[in-house]
Amino acid sequence: VCPPPATPLGRGPGLPLETSQLLGGSRGSTMLQRLPHVLKFKLGWCELTKVLFKLEDGALTETVFSEALASRGVGGGLGSRRNSSSSSLGSRYDALRSSGPGLASLPDSVGTDVAMRNTVCVSSQIGCRRMCGHCSSGGRFQRDLTASEIVGQVAAFAVDHEIGHVVFQGTGEPLDNPAVCHAAHFLATSFHKLTCTCDGVDCGPNEAQTASQPTICVSTVGSSSGIRQMSLVAPDNLSLMLSAMPDVERGEPLSELLECSDEFAARTGRPVALSYTMIEGLDTERHIDGLLAHMRGRMESHVLQLVQYHPNCDALPASSSPVRPSTPTAIRHCVARLREHGCRVGFGQYCEFPSALLA
Repeated sequence: VCPPPATPLGRGPGLPLETSQLLGGSRGSTMLQRLPHVLKFKLGWCELTKVLFKLEDGALTETVFSEALASRGVGGGLGSRRNSSSSSLGSRYDALRSSGPGLASLPDSVGTDVAMRNTVCVSSQIGCRRMCGHCSSGGRFQRDLTASEIVGQVAAFAVDHEIGHVVFQGTGEPLDNPAVCHAAHFLATSFHKLTCTCDGVDCGPNEAQTASQPTICVSTVGSSSGIRQMSLVAPDNLSLMLSAMPDVERGEPLSELLECSDEFAARTGRPVALSYTMIEGLDTERHIDGLLAHMRGRMESHVLQLVQYHPNCDALPASSSPVRPSTPTAIRHCVARLREHGCRVGFGQYCEFPSALLA
């Protein structure tokens, strides 16, 4: 647990009335209060900052900011502005990856675009209705977040950092919340309109930090109606990631959800990522065969994104959680088998934009 940054956001950021109205808000401005303690830890090529925000009704939500460590390298920082050549970025990425704890021997499938760009991982609900086996958020649902509260999480970090990606992979099932489609569309198409205030003072992102739209990914365990709705309005920089984990709670068979993802890929012309968290006991040959079965007939329209599980990212202490991460050997074997069968495979951290979609 660390103290807040040297320049805390105080009682902000808040989205002013005009921004809230763009998001369909009927009340006044939306205020998120950043609480005084954050959790920081490094995962290979990124430094993660998990922040709690207090909402106007007193409820708490959490956001994870993944800051590319390469942004601190010699020659200037990417975190605040793009001022480095692609060749130097690639060199810094290679150096970071080779020095990452326990990651040097893992698959070389995380693209430099992910490693070099800052990502905000937002929550969509307070708690979650679903009861997924490897997640600690289930069973404590309180309410959906509004579109303004979701976008406000991004605004909190866009004040001081250039945002390359936004991932809906925090607390809650995104497609159980009707406001997610609106918030995701706003971030994908109107990021340049994002303004916010801190303690009544305009502290919105400057023009350079909003010059380009971030890429957006909505990660879901599945909702056929939600996937279809997204496919109708998804702009070019909005992608879908569907969990293929066997221990998640779905209201519909995975086979039907995969058919909906086929429709998303056909309508948008963009591949869908199937995500799979690498957990001990769920990484056997039988589970790999299951992934290959899901990919049968989908090699062109879908990619596989393997996700490294970290006990210290869970709300439960590592010693008390029954869930254990796969070993590097198991991960390498899984990647090799999937690629042998022609699958496009990416590998990354839980709060990152899926690198397989950027390949």
